[in-house]
Amino acid sequence: MPRVDPSGALKYRDRIVAISPAETALLESLTTAFQGLVPREELMSRLVERQACSTRNALDLHIMRIRRRIRPLGLTLQTAWGRGYILEHATDAGE
Repeated sequence: MPRVDPSGALKYRDRIVAISPAETALLESLTTAFQGLVPREELMSRLVERQACSTRNALDLHIMRIRRRIRPLGLTLQTAWGRGYILEHATDAGE
């Protein structure tokens, strides 16, 4: 199971990657629901908690950055169109 370290790191298996405070908030929800759906609205509310101004584009930008950061860990972030996102093992997603 991946886990978020409060110091700003995502740990999975024997690997660690540094993440920003906003990414930490988003990944806390995604790792808690690992392999399950996290609604986009929940992620937006987590982003609002961390930033004074949050938009749909801001969330999309953070999702793009998270995807890049987690790839070396063997994780992937799948889009459930119209609903939210699913964090899973890269091999589970057919990669």
